[in-house]
Amino acid sequence: MITGLSGLRTAAPRGNTRILSSSTDNSLRLWKIEAATQMVFRGRRADQSLECCALITPQSFVAGDVHGSLSLFSASKKKAVFAVHVRTRRGFHGRTRTESNRCVQSAARKRRGGGS
Repeated sequence: MITGLSGLRTAAPRGNTRILSSSTDNSLRLWKIEAATQMVFRGRRADQSLECCALITPQSFVAGDVHGSLSLFSASKKKAVFAVHVRTRRGFHGRTRTESNRCVQSAARKRRGGGS
């Protein structure tokens, strides 16, 4: 099941369109639209669901998983090149979080400059 989608189109003259999808089967798929191809990437743990994803550039992207990790990927590597794990068990207003709600549920890319 697909859990997240992200897209990015680079400016002309190259004008490449990339779509990234995350899935419950621990995979990320980077779709190269113009070439009609896809590349498959795997999360750090086999028992995890990747819950969200975001393209940063056409060659780098991030994914969040159900265990509270945010992983950085490069299109040149099949596995994550770096990961940060949530270490705190404190939620909002000092309430203790349970293991089940430590999931990274959203990821986004910040645009550069003041453009719309």
